[in-house]
Amino acid sequence: MFKTLELLPSLSPWILIIPCWILDILFHSQTNELLPMSPEIAKFTPSLFWDVDRETLDLQTSKALIVQRVLERGHDEDWDLLKACYTTQEIVHTAKQIRSLEPTALAFVSCIGNVKKEEFRCFTWKQSIPAHWPS
Repeated sequence: MFKTLELLPSLSPWILIIPCWILDILFHSQTNELLPMSPEIAKFTPSLFWDVDRETLDLQTSKALIVQRVLERGHDEDWDLLKACYTTQEIVHTAKQIRSLEPTALAFVSCIGNVKKEEFRCFTWKQSIPAHWPS
């Protein structure tokens, strides 16, 4: 359940106890090396993922985050990389599930997917929030 990890050889009495599942995330079980960043993730503009650890991003589990960041803040090169990682249908399907998407990104993805804006969750969710004052 717990593994021990020596911090420094000179401080051998000081041992840090870390749960196994954390070590399994950080280290390969056989090589004891840090998990490398996905080569596809490494190609994206670093500023897209300034608030998350890029080394923990995965193309499948972090698909919604990657699609949203590229649609809202990505450059042309990021869009090309996104199309290389996912099909247009996958991008549109993922964007349909995103809760908030900027209006320009919504217009862009609805245009490339030939889908009505009303089919996107961000569009219907935004419409369901009442305004504070009538305009």
